[in-house]
Amino acid sequence: MIKIGQFDKVLADIELAYNCSQEKELKFLASTLRSIKTKVVAFPGSLSAELQQRLLPVVSSLPKLRHLLLECDKDGPKYCSIVPLHSSMDVTYSPERLPLSSSHLHVTEILPTCNPSTVLTALENGSISTWDVETRQLLRQITTAQSVVLGMKLTNDEKYLVVATTNNTLLVYDNVNSCLLSEVEIKGTKHGSGSTYINGFTLSVKHALAWLEASKDVTVIDLLYGWPLYQFHCWYEVTCVQCSLDGVYAFCGQYLNTTTIFHLGSGEKLCTVTSEFSGGFVKFLLILDTAQEMVMVDSEGSLSVWNTQDISNPQLTDDFDCRREDSEVVSIELSEDQSAVLICKALSIELLDTGLWKVAEKFRAKHNERFISAVLSKNGDCIIATMENTPAVFFWRRDTGQCMASLQEISGTIVKLVKSSHHNMLLSLSTSGVLSIWDIDIITAMSNIDKTGKPIQSLVLPARGEIIYSLDGSDCVHKWNFSSGFLEAVFKHEGTVEHCVLTSSGDVMVTSDDKSSQYVWHTSSGENLFRINGQRISQLLITHNDQFVVSLCEENASRVWRLATGHRVCNILTSLQNAFITSANTFVVGMTKSKVLAVSLWTGSITKKFCCEDGTTIVNFKLIPDCPDIIVFITSAETVNIWSLTEEVICRRVQLPNNFLKNLEDFEISPNGKLGIISRGDENINVLDLHSGKLRVVHASGVIWRQRLSRDGRYLVYICFRNGEEEDENGAISSLIVMRLADGKNIGACSLYKTPTFLALSQRHLNIIVGFDDGSIGIYTVVDRVDAALKIKIATSNSRQIFNNATQTSRPKCSSYCFKVSVDCLWRESTEVFARDSPITVSDSSEPNESTPSKKHNSCYERVCSALESRGHSYAPDN
Repeated sequence: MIKIGQFDKVLADIELAYNCSQEKELKFLASTLRSIKTKVVAFPGSLSAELQQRLLPVVSSLPKLRHLLLECDKDGPKYCSIVPLHSSMDVTYSPERLPLSSSHLHVTEILPTCNPSTVLTALENGSISTWDVETRQLLRQITTAQSVVLGMKLTNDEKYLVVATTNNTLLVYDNVNSCLLSEVEIKGTKHGSGSTYINGFTLSVKHALAWLEASKDVTVIDLLYGWPLYQFHCWYEVTCVQCSLDGVYAFCGQYLNTTTIFHLGSGEKLCTVTSEFSGGFVKFLLILDTAQEMVMVDSEGSLSVWNTQDISNPQLTDDFDCRREDSEVVSIELSEDQSAVLICKALSIELLDTGLWKVAEKFRAKHNERFISAVLSKNGDCIIATMENTPAVFFWRRDTGQCMASLQEISGTIVKLVKSSHHNMLLSLSTSGVLSIWDIDIITAMSNIDKTGKPIQSLVLPARGEIIYSLDGSDCVHKWNFSSGFLEAVFKHEGTVEHCVLTSSGDVMVTSDDKSSQYVWHTSSGENLFRINGQRISQLLITHNDQFVVSLCEENASRVWRLATGHRVCNILTSLQNAFITSANTFVVGMTKSKVLAVSLWTGSITKKFCCEDGTTIVNFKLIPDCPDIIVFITSAETVNIWSLTEEVICRRVQLPNNFLKNLEDFEISPNGKLGIISRGDENINVLDLHSGKLRVVHASGVIWRQRLSRDGRYLVYICFRNGEEEDENGAISSLIVMRLADGKNIGACSLYKTPTFLALSQRHLNIIVGFDDGSIGIYTVVDRVDAALKIKIATSNSRQIFNNATQTSRPKCSSYCFKVSVDCLWRESTEVFARDSPITVSDSSEPNESTPSKKHNSCYERVCSALESRGHSYAPDN
């Protein structure tokens, strides 16, 4: 359809379908297509990838979009070989806005209705209007005979609209036909003052209940016939009234923290209860019909919970004394399906678990900030709040307290927040009198994107398994689930984490920080198995058999040590940079002072050495994966040299053009050693045939920032930054591109809408992980052939299924693991000193051969070995 110029027709059909069905998925899809029109019209093959990036973050909130995602998975690889598995693209969203008045002071009330695009508004001049927000059309209008409107409410079935006026009357309207049915005057007691106004009113199934200021009486009105039935006489001045869901009982809150319960049908007073916190007054009443409980919230935020199973004799079950805090309650919300009560105070937000009746989470406002209102998202994972004198709506994650988004309200500072009970909609009123309607489903989708909050500096992937670890310059290593893109765990360190390595299975992780400590972790349980102190590490390496670790140091001696115990095997007295371990676990190869050295992993002695004799220096070097004894390095003389480690001779030398390496960024070598990919920080990809010496230049779509060669050497994955014009037009910062080296063809391209900070490829299959500057990650895979059955399983992968399970209401909570405070081993210049109570056995460093520790004396050895694969723990099998 796009290729034949029918994009606008498709978009018009979707908008027409939305107008007929009011399905919010169609509305979001239409908005998404409008935003990517320029890109997909120019490159029709990118449609599936562009749609997937935008739909994946919201599919949990808009589940009907999942069917479209499956179609993209099925047909998309025919045109674009990049398939997004997890998108961290921020949801771009703008609410529907409706100007009501020149100032919020003129707006008395706003009410959502069962129709998500229809709202009722009341102005102080007595006009009540019904608006279609999307079209900004006035549907109906009522004038209350020049009476100032104090408030208005709709019955649950929206049959009646009840309006309170300054004439101390309740006006009952037929909401459908906008006609006045009855007018009832609210009278106080004979000894009451006649100058008081209606203080408040509430509605039940068939009744309206209203009370005057400083009054002890509540007037009950029959909505059907429009006349007063009787008055409820309370002990103290009435402050709030709430009715049970079935409309049988009325609960009247009063001063001195007292509540009286009446039977609405007969007017009988059933009982009166008083909280022990009797200094204030009942500000809110919450009725939990399912649990048969009543919650009294006083003006200071203290709570008392009453069991109302015996309605005539409620029993106090729990209470919370919050009088120590100088903070008034500004709003409250009961979410019975989430078993939560949200209490918003001026200086803090509290979440109570109604199952256990305890404070689950508490968040405090920053200095000089005050909350206006707060509500819960639909799934209870997110808190939505507004701040005083701030033109924005904030969204916080409950489990971490992290601010996931801050949506600016361009019409001014928000002064009022109203949540719809029919739909997951939020209404806000700004100081300029503009009403905005926010879709909480779409906004909540922002909390589906996990972020560490700092730019991703490094990504570490195990050879097997679907786990990702990230470093961001903080004291934490973050563990991500590959399938869902969620954060699973956080490993906390004493200092800033600098290095991280994994065993091939990913079961054991070794890290180091800037406090000269090394940590060995069991990644599944989160246990810090042991900790080593003594030297600051410049690079960590782990042998391919997962048995030994090489800790390189720049100032002191480097060490090879046994992973299972922490015991030293040998010292390396030479400083090495950019080191690698050969696949046979024989040598660690690195650079020092323009020399390439091969150091024995068993003795620490320099076994092989290469240096340029003509005075040139070695710029960079790589190992060839399929040829472990072959090293490729580039010299300052602009030559590429292939050196045999075993024979210590140059096998081949390729001369590059003059000034070719002036701006050398990086270079990659294919596993078979036939091709070299050289990056110079420009818009060209330089493919060097190491056998023939021919250099092929392929033009890229922009300035190349990072490149990675696939494990099989067939594909080059790179990120390039676009020029300024395209960036302004499409909003994309850079592009992720996959090139097939056999023919130099770009087989897939995907726009990136955040600043990338790290690029990694998995060793198994061809999965791409991109780290971004906000601490999020994006996960992609490459499908080169449509019939590649192994990769087409995407359509049924966990990333597409995770929100499809109706029983799953929230994601698993991210675990947090902390480092060991005590040190198990202290490294000195030539010996290790183990803690007295350490489970690690102490060996004599003077012994020429280190024996394997016995399990009898080493429980730490058992724990590490259980995480490693069952292999021998001596050097003999690997030699």
